[in-house]
Amino acid sequence: MTFDFCLNMVFNFAMHPDTQLIGRFGGATKLAARLGFPIKGGGVQRVQNWKGRGIPASVERDNPWITDERRAMLSANRPEAVPELALATTQEA
Repeated sequence: MTFDFCLNMVFNFAMHPDTQLIGRFGGATKLAARLGFPIKGGGVQRVQNWKGRGIPASVERDNPWITDERRAMLSANRPEAVPELALATTQEA
């Protein structure tokens, strides 16, 4: 995690967890482009709004690579957060 992100977390208690996920994709503009949203026609603002509301389930369902990245992010921070990884960890012990 970068210092800037950690500092922002201290001062922004209302931040949605998907804010970090959007950042991992390169920000709202890059994620909007990857999803095929119009950059000039409100697509970036739409993705930016998800930082406060979360990525809609329908978008995540239609783009499974978002779920894959979420799992990678969670497993890097806490292996027990992803059930498959937690099971593998307990079986190894």
